[in-house]
Amino acid sequence: EQAISYDLIVDDADNGITYSAQFKTACVVNRRAYIGNVKQAGKAYGDRLLKTGPNQFDIYPEGNWIDVVINDGDYITEMVTYADRVFQFKRRNLYLLNVAEDTEFLEGQYLNYGIMHPSQVCVSSYGVLWVNEHGCFRYDGESVIDLSADRLKLSEFGITESAASIPGIAYSERLRKAFICPNLASSTDGWAYDF
Repeated sequence: EQAISYDLIVDDADNGITYSAQFKTACVVNRRAYIGNVKQAGKAYGDRLLKTGPNQFDIYPEGNWIDVVINDGDYITEMVTYADRVFQFKRRNLYLLNVAEDTEFLEGQYLNYGIMHPSQVCVSSYGVLWVNEHGCFRYDGESVIDLSADRLKLSEFGITESAASIPGIAYSERLRKAFICPNLASSTDGWAYDF
């Protein structure tokens, strides 16, 4: 009698169908998992997003992909969810997908709002917060707001994005503050934003 294994459940090798995948980032919304920057059937897709069926959080059919913007020379660095939306961050840009219904659609494309590292984004009760070399931003469920526009000069912001310099943002619900660090590896200073 043959034992049942995970590979036996998620892959149909006889028909050349793959249901498993490796990924670098993921989020869950509306009973579906979305994974980005994937490797499936031995091929890497840095700008591909795969989704599961409802309540099937570990099965990723090859045909269940969403290519938001492809072949742009960029790859997905992080994904978070808020208010029935998936935030697909790439190094340079942000793509906002509305996933409220069964069919996803691109709701917004924000140039220069991308991030290099997952530490540059967090979800708060005020929305999604992220920081990059262009400023600090918030999505409140309706629009993207530049939190640093009137409070901080970019020349004084001090954030650079590279492999050696990793900025970060965190939110404290108790204090109702966002904390921004220009370089998690070496900085002892930063900023606090009051809500």
